[in-house]
Amino acid sequence: GWSSAEIVGKSIRVIIPADLLGEEDVVLKRIVAGEVVPKFETTRQHKNGKPVPLAITVSPLRNSSGRIIGASKIAHDISETLQIRAKLE
Repeated sequence: GWSSAEIVGKSIRVIIPADLLGEEDVVLKRIVAGEVVPKFETTRQHKNGKPVPLAITVSPLRNSSGRIIGASKIAHDISETLQIRAKLE
């Protein structure tokens, strides 16, 4: 729901529901420590406030000397997957 002009350059925390902000802190601490963060399922927030279920993969970004300088996140909407899962259960 966000245009690139609205969201690029903003903190990722803009789309994280208030009750899940601690989750982001844990992920960042693990990345900084050089740990692997396994793919996980969570919820983020659409611009209109609606929750969006996601599967997120986080990878460290390293400079040429191997120092961690950031993180790359890839998020996939898993709404349909969760609907199918619920039907199967």
